Amino acid sequence: MFSTEFLLKLLKLDYIAKVIYTVLFISLLTVVDFFTLFIFSDLIGIYLYLGIITSITLFGVFIIIKLSKSTIKQLESKHNVGVYPEYEFYKLTALLFASLLIIFPGIITSIIGFILIIPHFRQFIGRSLTKKLKLDWHGVYEYKEIYEK
Repeated sequence: MFSTEFLLKLLKLDYIAKVIYTVLFISLLTVVDFFTLFIFSDLIGIYLYLGIITSITLFGVFIIIKLSKSTIKQLESKHNVGVYPEYEFYKLTALLFASLLIIFPGIITSIIGFILIIPHFRQFIGRSLTKKLKLDWHGVYEYKEIYEK
């Protein structure tokens, strides 16, 4: 079920600390989102606030799908020419992360997700996430080279 490499990582203190800090950060985002829920629901009403959040989320999902489709088309066109689409892989990574933040309920996470949609942030965050998560986009590219020709 789990690879040996993953299980060995669990024995390293620095890896466990990274996981705990990541969970802590996500928990803090949730607390801040609930805090804004309580504040804004008192100001404008709970149903209006939930309607706004739902509308923002649906709008964000629509934009993410549209951007992902165009990025995949760019990736395919570069792949067909024989060029490694590094920037497009970074964009896809950032778009996936942005979609998770937009779908996550709350105004703060949605704002962070929309910031990640901005092209310059998208490239920077995508590159950072790819390196941090050690994503093997070269392996995906080689797989596409071998099996799709």
